[in-house]
Amino acid sequence: GFSKPYDLPNYSAYCETCSSIAFVLWAQRMFLLMGESQYIDVLERTLYNALNAGLSFTGDRFFYPNPLESRKNVERSPWFACACCPSNVARFFPSLPGYVYAHTDNALYVNLFATSETTVGYPSAGTENVPVTIRQESNYPWEGRIVVRVESREPVPFSMKLRVPGWATGDAVPFDLYDDQDRSAPPILLTVNGGSVPLNIVKGYAVIERTWNAGDKVELVLPMPVRRVVAHPSVTENRKQAALQRGPVVYCLEGKDQPDERVLNLFVPDETTYSSQFESGLLSGVRTISFAGNLVKDPGSYLPLKLKAIPYYSWANRGKDNMVVWLPYELSAARPVTQPTIASKSRIMASDGVKGELAAIADQYLPQSSSDDANPLVHWWPRKGTAEWLQYDFDQAEQVGTVRVYWVDETVTGGEVRAPRSWKVRYLENGEWKNAYAPDGFPVEKDFWSEAQFEPVKTKALRIEFTAQEDAAVGVHEWEVR
Repeated sequence: GFSKPYDLPNYSAYCETCSSIAFVLWAQRMFLLMGESQYIDVLERTLYNALNAGLSFTGDRFFYPNPLESRKNVERSPWFACACCPSNVARFFPSLPGYVYAHTDNALYVNLFATSETTVGYPSAGTENVPVTIRQESNYPWEGRIVVRVESREPVPFSMKLRVPGWATGDAVPFDLYDDQDRSAPPILLTVNGGSVPLNIVKGYAVIERTWNAGDKVELVLPMPVRRVVAHPSVTENRKQAALQRGPVVYCLEGKDQPDERVLNLFVPDETTYSSQFESGLLSGVRTISFAGNLVKDPGSYLPLKLKAIPYYSWANRGKDNMVVWLPYELSAARPVTQPTIASKSRIMASDGVKGELAAIADQYLPQSSSDDANPLVHWWPRKGTAEWLQYDFDQAEQVGTVRVYWVDETVTGGEVRAPRSWKVRYLENGEWKNAYAPDGFPVEKDFWSEAQFEPVKTKALRIEFTAQEDAAVGVHEWEVR
């Protein structure tokens, strides 16, 4: 539910939806083997977040990887060359009822919380197995009140084991990759027929051992405050940042829900308080989180904003947008709003066949490497060996003498976009394109800026022209002009 692309090698090679389904199957089998709730905790987080996010509300568009940041450069796709998602989803969702309950000869496990019904058989005194019907009522995951009713024609002894999720006890996940920033947890309430019973937790389950009668009612109340989850310090990209979670649901901020769409430039201090409310008219009905934050205008100033978070699984159902999961809680970790540059103020043009948002090449967000597919970029794949160009048209004539280009190169991930064979700079003078003279030429670098200094010119338009390698396409992460 929380991993960033940097947490997995060759991240784009993993289908999020299919990996999530495989993970759920693994977790279920581990539970059946060990009888421990931590595996169902992982299963639940995957269901509500990673798996659910992979599928659009319309059911016909999919994410291959699940990005946790977007700069209006991400949307689900209807099809992939490896189209594993549609068939796996069609097989998996009908199997979901089989994950809610489990039973042994003398115990019933309530693993997932959803309005549902099942019938199992338990031996009663002097008789063969007696059918016992279990009816569950719940508005989970929006509310933490779970009611379980027992129906049986005669008294039956068995143990009822209700899962107490790790998130309800201050454990974000059953390992140390992620942690609840405030590990304290409100008390969990458990009653039988209206009377409080001790919370006897064994292997993550509240165990009630008794002889059950028709009409018995169990009620489990799991408090659902908004929690802040932090990553292990070794996850460098998430340092001094927290993700919001309420119950099992991870949240994000999408630009269109905010007074300012620049959600990647926020700072939310430790002392922030959170409230939640159900909005039936939003995203098919979701519980949202409201809180105060700040838009960081520059390293020394910020603008207070009222913010709204939505469940992560529901994002990207209203078109491309800015989105973020990890929110800085220290000002030093926040990214200030980028200041306008010659490039960002320009009108951007490109040769035919370009793919991606052209604004990405001037957004001042630098990739981690040339193969960083989490960073917005433009490319001309599947055109190979071609000559292409990008162009900035300035509002007025500008004096320029340096350009830097960060090329896309997917060699390490097996993709077909590579740094170009060669490139050059041209400028517009009296309606004619002329070559810029760079004494040291135009170097081609990977995982670093390719910088060229040329004799300064005053022009209203600048163009870079590049020739792809014979068996590859070409692409650009960023293009700076000075």
